[in-house]
Amino acid sequence: MTTATAAKKIVDETVEELVLCPYEAMVILNGALRETEVKKETDTFEKWVEKNNGKMKVTDLWGKRPLAYRIKQHKDAYYVVFNFELSRDRVPAMNKMLRL
Repeated sequence: MTTATAAKKIVDETVEELVLCPYEAMVILNGALRETEVKKETDTFEKWVEKNNGKMKVTDLWGKRPLAYRIKQHKDAYYVVFNFELSRDRVPAMNKMLRL
């Protein structure tokens, strides 16, 4: 590999890390949580995005709604939709943080 090729590869990898892609994530939180705990969970995600050089656009709290079917004996849950920008290389870490 020539020096120019190696340098181009480094630049391409750096540029890909800096490119922010738009994402939307719907998160479903346990309906037994208090509203303060829901706020804490949403704040945790927002801070994680910012810490990982992303940009939060919108956090839309849909509130507590009934589930279409029971999940672990729960009938309802809090729905939160996040719109944000994040580098592609951080998506696996985000999935791990959200426990997907």
